[in-house]
Amino acid sequence: MKAVFSILFFATVLFFSGCGDGKNAITTDLIVVPATASGKSTDKYPVMEFEKTSHDFGQIIRGERVSYRFKFKNIGKLPLIISDVPSSCGCTVPEFSKLPVSPGEEGYVMVTFNSQTESGYRAKTVTVISNGQPRSQTLTISANVVSANQ
Repeated sequence: MKAVFSILFFATVLFFSGCGDGKNAITTDLIVVPATASGKSTDKYPVMEFEKTSHDFGQIIRGERVSYRFKFKNIGKLPLIISDVPSSCGCTVPEFSKLPVSPGEEGYVMVTFNSQTESGYRAKTVTVISNGQPRSQTLTISANVVSANQ
């Protein structure tokens, strides 16, 4: 019986020691932009500025693969690194600048859409995740997929 109380006491102490007010919590800003570790605001971020964030292919024939290259410029003060570009579905495949994009330089995110299993109006997205501000940006492609005999 004494062992059961000891275990319950230990579990309670562990549970409550994990709770807190969050004031001392580490935010993702510390990981994404180490310059903010001091808690002071800084304007020395990478900033990704796209020429445009959406592209409409218009009407395409089912089975076509179409691609669009979204161009961006790093208008920030530090090198920009794209860590991932997940897509909204398997029919949309992104490629992107793998090397850091220096301030003032340009990079790209190319999105290829495979319409093999699609029909009608379709809009697909990719989310660009980087060390910049904002941390993520959404790019959209769209097309009206028709059969070959229409």
